[in-house]
Formats: sequence, C-alpha cells, structure tokens
Amino acid sequence: MGKRSLPVLKSILFFTALFLPLSVKGLAQTQPPTAQDLLKQGNEYVNAKNWKEAVFAFRKAIELKPDYWQAHYNLAGVYGATQNIPDAIREYQEVLKLNPGFPGVHKNLGALYESQGQLPEAIGEYRQVVRANPN
Repeated sequence: MGKRSLPVLKSILFFTALFLPLSVKGLAQTQPPTAQDLLKQGNEYVNAKNWKEAVFAFRKAIELKPDYWQAHYNLAGVYGATQNIPDAIREYQEVLKLNPGFPGVHKNLGALYESQGQLPEAIGEYRQVVRANPN
C-alpha cells in the first residue's frame, strides 16, 4: 500500500464512520412494529378519535401478542366508545382471563351490561367492584 492510498483509505473510513449510524438507524426503521409500538399507535388514534385505525392497531398488537391484556383493554374501550357493546364485553372478559385483578374492568362490564338491560349481569359485576374495594 503506497503513501497515496493512505489518504484515500482514511477518507473511506471517515465517510463510513459518518454514514454508518444513519444506515443502521434506517434499518431500525424498517423493522416491523412490535406489539408495544402498535399499542402506542392505537392510543394516538384514540386521542384523535380515529376509531377505525385504533381498532386496527390494537388488533394487530393482539395478533402479535395474544396475551397482551393492555391491548385487549384498550380495544374494549374503543368498542365501548363506538357502541359495539358485544365486542367490548368480549374484550373485557378476555382482560379478566389474562389479568384477573386489573381494576376497573368489572365496573366497565357492569356499565356495559346495564346499558343493554342485562341487570343481573350488571349487578354481578358491580358486586365484584365492591368486593375488590369494600371501603
């Protein structure tokens, strides 16, 4: 290797070091989203009241991670907000299977059952709320 090739080599190394982080960063952006990414995206759609996209994001999160109770919970909330009561109930019941002690689920289920005139079911859920918080 001659003296002339050394500056060229240094230039190549310099530009490689300069642009390599950019290309690695670009690769990271091409990775498919994680369930957590999709949950965050779904929450952003909820804040914008973009229900259709929120449902899609939460469903995709659940597809990637079926036991992701947070995605089921948020999906139930969207279904409730859009008056899709049967699906909201189903998703809240799934949350109870995955995370039985999660607060608020029984209260939400009680309200949903009550809105449908299913009073015995509503009372049962409200009793669960009182059992969990007797004060």
